[in-house]
Amino acid sequence: MKCPNCNAEIRDNAKFCTECREKIAKINTKKEPIDNISKKTNKN
Repeated sequence: MKCPNCNAEIRDNAKFCTECREKIAKINTKKEPIDNISKKTNKN
């Protein structure tokens, strides 16, 4: 996984980046089928 702040490589379960010390937000790791994602983004 990469830090969203400095792009350093960090562990998947890290709470803080080891390089820039930025707090890592919990990322939704639940994988949804692509069909469900496209339906959510195309609500127009």
